[in-house]
Amino acid sequence: MYTFRSLIQRRTAWVLALVLAAIAPAEAIAQATAATPPTPVRDADAPPPTPFVLSERWAMGLTAQLDARALKDADLSSSVAGDVANIRPQMQFAFLYEVPNTFRFFSATKINRDLTIRDGTAPEHRELLADLDELYVRWVPFEGGVVSAGRSRMNDPRNWLFASSDDKNDNIQLQYRGARDFVQLVAASRDLLPSNLFEPEDLHRSLNTAATYEHTFDNGMRAGGYVLLQDRRDEGDSLDRTYFGARSRGTVAAGHIDYWTDTIVLRGTSGATLMRSYAFDLGVIYKFLDPLQFHLVGSYAFGSGDRDPNDGVDRRFRQTGIQENRFQYGGVSRFKYYGESLNPELSNVGIATAAVGFKPDTLSSIDLVVHHYELAQAANGLIASRLDRQPTGLSRNVGNAVDLVAGYRDRTAVEFEFFGGWFMPGPAFGPNRTDSVYAMVKMKYNLRP
Repeated sequence: MYTFRSLIQRRTAWVLALVLAAIAPAEAIAQATAATPPTPVRDADAPPPTPFVLSERWAMGLTAQLDARALKDADLSSSVAGDVANIRPQMQFAFLYEVPNTFRFFSATKINRDLTIRDGTAPEHRELLADLDELYVRWVPFEGGVVSAGRSRMNDPRNWLFASSDDKNDNIQLQYRGARDFVQLVAASRDLLPSNLFEPEDLHRSLNTAATYEHTFDNGMRAGGYVLLQDRRDEGDSLDRTYFGARSRGTVAAGHIDYWTDTIVLRGTSGATLMRSYAFDLGVIYKFLDPLQFHLVGSYAFGSGDRDPNDGVDRRFRQTGIQENRFQYGGVSRFKYYGESLNPELSNVGIATAAVGFKPDTLSSIDLVVHHYELAQAANGLIASRLDRQPTGLSRNVGNAVDLVAGYRDRTAVEFEFFGGWFMPGPAFGPNRTDSVYAMVKMKYNLRP
């Protein structure tokens, strides 16, 4: 008899195949039946509300929030050294100055303190922090045109190239949105402005310039391309990368299917080493247009690996470094779509994902997500994961994970989000391995006058 864990490990591919099989005849079914238009997805990354009117053009917002996070066995052993715990109360102050359709100034600062942190066996106490979440000015010189500068969101719905959710980039943006076309020119870096206003950190020496284009067709489908140039000069290291690729997204089958495709190629140098790699991310969301808005998800993402590390060419893909990999499948919360527990960068790995979710009402949602991870090439490294332990290089099977995401978001009052992940390591981590568990709770209250 199979255990629950073995069923997950052996049946992940089957679940994904069933999801794709269910989606295949959707268009024919949709044409035969009348469908109610889907409810628009609420923007999980909308800026903090500013309900307190100070004058004709000035307003402010005040939010109280408590975050609690725990990571157990990040070293994939049962020792206490791999455990992390964090409780963070915070207040967020937002200020808005706006001339409608012409000019906007916006800032959002979080005052917080980690009351207790356990990093291994040693509890720590941290000082009061003032995190600068957003600070930008935005000007609309003509209809459809936008010029902005500062720390702000960038236009990337899946946070695959740019971060536009929690870890916003400092940037200058030029945008034009016409009836069918969207053009964006960006110069961006991470932490040019200080993250902690009380203790400014060293500035990062990385510049990313990008151009993106997207065209909307008559049926609502969108397609376009992008190029991103990255120049970084760290101590003892130089890095020049060029990313270029194409993407498409849209809704088809009378509103039943959302899809996305992202493809990207990396060329460049790291010191004296040539970089030649690629990645892609493909997915579909099948939506049942019923009161509970059930949705099924199937996706596959792949970042190339390096078969021969000693040939002078690095074929292992790296993401831009200013990405965040967060998306909402149809619910009210954005989450790490490569896994809340493992959260790897898309580098030398293939990730198969299947998910099911529903919305009890317009303000809440629940998603259950299953992942299977397989290295492109057996290697003793996994870039940017939550784990303290690395693969041995003897197997490609990284393991499986199950995520549970639940959210209730009422921007006029209370918001609650839960992100949970259970990672079950595979043979790539060698023997004597223990499952790792991650959980995070966010509770927020948006004060009103």
